[in-house]
Amino acid sequence: MTMRTLAYFIFSIGLLATTGCTDLFLKQPTPPPSPNNLSQKIVNNFEKRAMELETQGNYYQAAQEYLHLAANIHPPHRQTYQLRAVNAYLAGDMLMEAKAELSKIDTRQSFGLNIPLKLTHTRIALKEGRFSGAAAELSAINANALPTPLLVEYHQLNAQLFDRRGDSFAALNELIYVENLLKRDQLATQKNHQYIWQILSRQSTTQLRQIQQVQGDVLSGWVALALLTKSTSPRRLPMEVTNWQHNFPRHPANLDVANDLIVHGNQAQQTNLIALLLPTHNRYKAVAQAIQHGFSAALYEDDQQIPPQFVVVNTNKGNVIQAYQQAVSEGATVVVGPLEKDAVEVLLSQPNMLSVPTLTLNYVNHPVSVGNLYQFGLSAENEAREIALRAWDDGHRTSIMLVPESNLGKRVAEAFQTAWQALGGQMLAVEFYGNNKQSAVKKILKRGKNANMTFMMASPLHGRQLRPFFNYYYASNLPIYSTSHVYAGTPAPELDKEVEGVVFGDMPWVLSPNQQALKIQASLQQTLPELVEKFIRFFALGFDAYHLAGQMNSLGAGFQYSGQTGFLTLEPPNVIYRNLQWARFINGIPRLSDGRE
Repeated sequence: MTMRTLAYFIFSIGLLATTGCTDLFLKQPTPPPSPNNLSQKIVNNFEKRAMELETQGNYYQAAQEYLHLAANIHPPHRQTYQLRAVNAYLAGDMLMEAKAELSKIDTRQSFGLNIPLKLTHTRIALKEGRFSGAAAELSAINANALPTPLLVEYHQLNAQLFDRRGDSFAALNELIYVENLLKRDQLATQKNHQYIWQILSRQSTTQLRQIQQVQGDVLSGWVALALLTKSTSPRRLPMEVTNWQHNFPRHPANLDVANDLIVHGNQAQQTNLIALLLPTHNRYKAVAQAIQHGFSAALYEDDQQIPPQFVVVNTNKGNVIQAYQQAVSEGATVVVGPLEKDAVEVLLSQPNMLSVPTLTLNYVNHPVSVGNLYQFGLSAENEAREIALRAWDDGHRTSIMLVPESNLGKRVAEAFQTAWQALGGQMLAVEFYGNNKQSAVKKILKRGKNANMTFMMASPLHGRQLRPFFNYYYASNLPIYSTSHVYAGTPAPELDKEVEGVVFGDMPWVLSPNQQALKIQASLQQTLPELVEKFIRFFALGFDAYHLAGQMNSLGAGFQYSGQTGFLTLEPPNVIYRNLQWARFINGIPRLSDGRE
């Protein structure tokens, strides 16, 4: 998730999502033998196949295998395999299918499923954001009486609950306790390490040091490694991690995480010439300049012995193909860009031409997978989807939406509504506002009077105009979530008192810059004050683009990176997704928050 002042850190292992951590043990207690329609050999084959599918991440097919077994076997085995199917669905984030199958289980004929059922109900409650319900299920279990596999699940779910409630220290302690139970189970141990690392990677340097003050030896090593990744560039990381290994020779992270950091750091040194495809003469000129300066700042801060070179190639929709070919012909080993959405579309129309790893600086509006091309950028639509997830996790289920009357407003509205309804949320009313903002607020509140949240997209100026009308129409307590557009990027408390209480997602570069970011921003403020004021976030885009460009040869499933634009993950099809930090306006100042009401 939280979501995180995070600087240079990169690793290869696939981490588990905090909103639905894949359970390490999906097996349930085996009931006593009973007659069935399948031979034991066939049962064993189906079960082995289902478990292999789970290991491969093919949870839907695994569930089907379990259900086939359940349909051809008598109770109480039937209920056991039904529950395994439910858990396979949950591991694949198929909540609706899981709940439907769970409702079909006749628990009166089951054997030994009382505790596993409680754990399953806990997982469902966590996925639905019902933290008190999850806590109630766990509190009804006597952990002292659990066999080891169920005890592992119990403490893992406790860790998820603590994590979702923002108590990272308690979550980490639960997972370190799990470490002692796993013993020689290599796969389960690796997954446990993945979750520990995910939690640590979402902490800011300040938060890590706070944890460091009250921890034991094992956690001390984990925190020291996490702090190292936040103060070291990927290319210098192998040497620093090797030093860490000398200080913590028997630490469990040496089994996987530390070695992966070394491998990725070594791979980062393979990039020689980077071509930046940027528009230098059209209306995006200033944005391109901010990106280039951010890119240059990252290169300047990188202390590798032989830093890569980069060249800027002017591009627009009409010449993007020629610009790409020019860059490759001049020896570019990685291409970063283009910036404009239309230019990205043109580039994607010629997939066979993309001969070197390519990182675009914008997204297209439709899924597309092209070999070595990856999409990255600052997308308002992605922010809208993330807000839908956050609001759902906060327990909201009915929403109204207030967005500007523009093409961008329509795209953002569609993105939020699609994500919201996919989660199961209701959209009671949508209003596209223009000049008459009071009328827009009045209409939306009247049409959506039963809503328990508002999604609002607005610039700082428009947000300051819209928010007071919610107070005027007696809706001051209605939670409002907004995209990063609502904040100009620099504190203006007298003006932003007008958006008091609004929750929004933004990037670490803006909300919680670390010491390195503060130093770079101070330098840029002296030399390019107007550009910083208007396009502060695009400097961070360029900064992260530089570090991603250094990892293009090793991007793959499970890739994550703690960047200045957010916590970055690689999602299919080859899209770099930004997880945001959350803030709330308090006395006109954005204060870091988990976003919860």
